[in-house]
Amino acid sequence: MPSRAVFVPARSAQSELRERASRFKAFAIPVESIETAEKKLTALKKEYFDASHICYAWLVGVGKEEKARSSDAGEPKGTAGPPILEAIRGASITNVLVAVVRYFGGTKLGTGGLSRAYRQAAVEALALAGKKELLEEVRLSAPLPLADRLLNLAKKFGAKVKEKKFAGEMTATFLVPTSRCGAFLKEVGKIIGRTSG
Repeated sequence: MPSRAVFVPARSAQSELRERASRFKAFAIPVESIETAEKKLTALKKEYFDASHICYAWLVGVGKEEKARSSDAGEPKGTAGPPILEAIRGASITNVLVAVVRYFGGTKLGTGGLSRAYRQAAVEALALAGKKELLEEVRLSAPLPLADRLLNLAKKFGAKVKEKKFAGEMTATFLVPTSRCGAFLKEVGKIIGRTSG
């Protein structure tokens, strides 16, 4: 479980860049899984079926669970997908798909020009999307007399209660900011541990 803050896009966003008559329309879309990224990409390909190229990169997960993919989609090797992925990593976020739709304007940009245009388009869309801290899902069960203390502790750590049930004991699911998750669980352990036995 990460003890540093992990960020995800705050919202979907799009931007447009023009480079020597070529149009680069960039989309930054929050995704929670590879499957979601692929679905969103398929939808974009249908919508922009007339585009010269739809290049993309996505990054999902954290640490050992991280998965990434990029595609040049017919552009010269390494000129589109990798620069888009570089922009995502540069923004320090995960769980995002960035797709750049290009309409060729008749003037070749060269490999350096293409790389810069794709990266810049991605950077602009990501900046407009903004970012927020990823929330880690934590499920807890505790005796009823400890419920209030645990709910107050969650509030103190900026955790949101996703769901809670009271039936003989409290079972709850909290959404805890990644940077505070380790400390939150440590405090939970102190509260639950104090009364056991």
